[in-house]
Amino acid sequence: MFIEMGEEALRFWHKFLWWFHSALTLGAILYPGLAFSKLQHIIVSPLNIFFRSLGPVGSPLPIDIEKAEILGVGEIKDFTWKQLLDLDACTNCGRCEDVCPAWETGKPLSPRKLIQDLKGHMIQISSNKGPASENPSPLIGEAPNEAEIWSCTTCAACQEACPVYVEHILKIIDLRRHLVLAQNKMPESAQLMLRNMQMRGHPWAGAQSLRLRGDWTTNLDLKILAEGDQINTLLWVGCTGALVDRNVGVTLSLTRVLKAAGVDFAVLGEGETCCGDPARRAGYEFQFQLMAEQNIEIFKTHHIQEIITSCPHCYNIIKNEYPKYGGQFKVIHYTQLLWDLLKQGKLSLLNEIHSTLTYHDPCYLGRYNGIYSEPRQILKMIPKVTLKEMKRSRERSFCCGGGGGHMWIEEQPGTQKISQKRIEEVIQTEVDTVVTSCPYCLQMFEESIENKDSLKAKDLVEMVELSLKKSS
Repeated sequence: MFIEMGEEALRFWHKFLWWFHSALTLGAILYPGLAFSKLQHIIVSPLNIFFRSLGPVGSPLPIDIEKAEILGVGEIKDFTWKQLLDLDACTNCGRCEDVCPAWETGKPLSPRKLIQDLKGHMIQISSNKGPASENPSPLIGEAPNEAEIWSCTTCAACQEACPVYVEHILKIIDLRRHLVLAQNKMPESAQLMLRNMQMRGHPWAGAQSLRLRGDWTTNLDLKILAEGDQINTLLWVGCTGALVDRNVGVTLSLTRVLKAAGVDFAVLGEGETCCGDPARRAGYEFQFQLMAEQNIEIFKTHHIQEIITSCPHCYNIIKNEYPKYGGQFKVIHYTQLLWDLLKQGKLSLLNEIHSTLTYHDPCYLGRYNGIYSEPRQILKMIPKVTLKEMKRSRERSFCCGGGGGHMWIEEQPGTQKISQKRIEEVIQTEVDTVVTSCPYCLQMFEESIENKDSLKAKDLVEMVELSLKKSS
């Protein structure tokens, strides 16, 4: 073949074959190293960073309940390509484990182990050939077990800490979806929560379940929307703000502050139902979709354009997840609104409050939606207040333990309450008050503060109302 070629052709083939053999040899050396060692992260991790989600944090993909053949994730192949890329990209560094409130308080969940177990299962399934691959071993129980899956509070601390943008939360929610929708398996306390949402339109049991949603509005001078009424701005109260004594007080404070600032708003009263967040985080997508569609229809019927919320969970789901179901509204958390009103001079904080306090960042307000500065700016405007930061604050804030359905899912025996761990940090900060802007956080702290004479839990709007009052 080469005998009849000229010198130029021979030189070309010599170069080509030399480079071809060099590339082949290099590939033979690099492939085992990249495919079967930690060196693969040199390629996979940058890819995962490039393809990271730019949308809202922890927002699950919608499921068409009527048409979907697969509900949640029961086998490794049910994950999306990006979720599988996450597994390969994980460097097993343990940063997620270091910040996980479930792991730190002795619960079964380690976000690092969860991802590594899923990765190991993926490798095992992909390496199987023949009849065994047609009937793969179950994902739940072998990789993560049910106790791990239900330990997550969806606080997103793991995702905030991950250097390669692995998304843990959506995998856990997809696994919960499969357990709830396909296998009808969940903790008993989660069953009670979901049953209450179906029957009563809210997740609460006990004394709260005996109350009517509009009871808190009795004898108040408030606009309560009736059929045919229209309003631009709605105050969305939320289940906890309407039904739990401690948080009803916060709701009343908020209405008084808004009226003092001249804000024109209305409430739904008995017409309000749950936003659906507890059901969605617990994996019961069907109930969430029913509630979301019902609420969106109510908002549109009353021509509502702007929604004020006090609960970060309501704020997050209406703002970031309702749009996928046709609900496009301007959603404002009250801390954002109060800061705007203060800057506009519509509110003035004149009354001195002699207090040394710290601010706890709610997960769904901070890590999920980036609202960190407004609450602190408001507190700094209150005369004689001293604001001290905890060691873990802002993006690194430690969870209260109430998210992901855990306001209603019972604590695992033999483990420390996450809220108790957070209160220990508050005490170490040497303050007399812990302030937050979330009804879940407030209730969790109230339950965990043993000596209420030396430490109090307050909602931020309660502090604002106190400072609005004239000094006696």
